[in-house]
Amino acid sequence: ITTNTIEIDMEDDEKIHVTPAEVAQAFSHYSSYHCHEKYLICDLQGVFVKKKRTFYFTDPVVHYYDKLKPGKKTAFFGRTNMGRKGIDKFFETHDCNLLCELVTGGFRPARDSSKRQRCC
Repeated sequence: ITTNTIEIDMEDDEKIHVTPAEVAQAFSHYSSYHCHEKYLICDLQGVFVKKKRTFYFTDPVVHYYDKLKPGKKTAFFGRTNMGRKGIDKFFETHDCNLLCELVTGGFRPARDSSKRQRCC
């Protein structure tokens, strides 16, 4: 991922500038949020194609943890799947950025699941 900034047009004719790293971090945060902390997609690498205004992420790490089945760890996601430990480690080092707030209109704290729908 390059360090160039990307301009995003907002609904109110305002523009924001973000880095590819901020996009990757927000995507990772959103993956956990969307799946009720059962999965986290992280360690993203890739490129941004300006003409298409599209990111192509490759080589992801998927951490899987099902709190309803805490002892179960699936090998489906490979040796890099660290389960709950990997999810916790991501959030220990993650600094929310503007995109984290914009993706859902504002994230709740990672541990607050009271208002999220279970989807995965």
